[in-house]
Amino acid sequence: MISYTGRTVLITGGGAGIGRACAEAFGAAGARVAVAEIDAARAQDVRHALEAAGGGT
Repeated sequence: MISYTGRTVLITGGGAGIGRACAEAFGAAGARVAVAEIDAARAQDVRHALEAAGGGT
């Protein structure tokens, strides 16, 4: 995968499904990830998962 170190990506609908998978993939590639999600609890879950994996949010 391409390195996204130093870049910021915005994922809409990032709380579940394809959006969450994309957020995790970009985080693993070094990007800072901003997740837009209507369900705040889901957004927090993704944030904690990304931080636990060493990614930036």
